[in-house]
Amino acid sequence: APPAPVSTGPSVSFEEAGAVVKVVHAFADVLAEDAGVQAALRKLYGASHLITACFVLNELFQDKTRAVSFVRELIACMPRGAFLLVVDSAGDLSLLEINGKKYYITMLLDTLPGLKRVGYSDSFWYRLGPDLKYPLALENVHCYYRFYQRTE
Repeated sequence: APPAPVSTGPSVSFEEAGAVVKVVHAFADVLAEDAGVQAALRKLYGASHLITACFVLNELFQDKTRAVSFVRELIACMPRGAFLLVVDSAGDLSLLEINGKKYYITMLLDTLPGLKRVGYSDSFWYRLGPDLKYPLALENVHCYYRFYQRTE
């Protein structure tokens, strides 16, 4: 059977500093042109206080038009005051070509209306500890991050 258009992984709830925190992992083709998928995603985005996009935007922006539509829809659905955290590979992987010119995805993100950048780094290395043991080969990663808050 094909996977559900939007599926959620295990959710976790815990109490921290007097507040109940619920973490939900959702899996979907966010660029799908399927009304049911889009409605389910809008519902998830609208109920979220923190949305993370870790190591996915560079791949999504292979289809620039649909990726820009996705990001705009995401922002429109986010509640005022909610946060968006983007982490992705830095360098050539995050370059977009628009009308023959190259721009970093971060430049596009930083200009989108409705978001205020509250934290960022254009370039940092995440280095693994020397004692880390894992069954698969892991590598250090050069990445950027952007932390935004929905303002409008």
